[in-house]
Amino acid sequence: MSEGSISEAAPNLSLISTQLSWMRSDLSNLRTLLAWARTAVSMIGFGFTIYNFYRGFLEDIGGTRGDAAARNLGMALVAAGTIAMVVAVWNYWSINQYLQSLDESLHITARLKRRWIYSYVLAAVIAVIGLVTLLFMLRVI
Repeated sequence: MSEGSISEAAPNLSLISTQLSWMRSDLSNLRTLLAWARTAVSMIGFGFTIYNFYRGFLEDIGGTRGDAAARNLGMALVAAGTIAMVVAVWNYWSINQYLQSLDESLHITARLKRRWIYSYVLAAVIAVIGLVTLLFMLRVI
């Protein structure tokens, strides 16, 4: 290989390296959102389970003091899970905005840039489930 061919390929390799770095950052941001989503779903599910199990169990044996504690703990876990999902979306959105501002100079394809739609749909579904669960536990619905 001549020296000219190596120097001509170097800018391309630099661009490819930068594009791959952008993709790794984007995927890392998505993994973080999914980790938040797993945590939120676990908190919502565990809170609802505590609420229903202890409410039914304590009503069967005639206890009232523990029923309020189980209800409050379950509601707190569901509320925390729902709030965690909202915080996760804000975190994902802020990092996504920064990454999107870089993509013009990096020539990232539109197909890769549109992947965020699925993430927001997933987060919205989990947040709605948490909100509906909380409203159900408050006996609003």
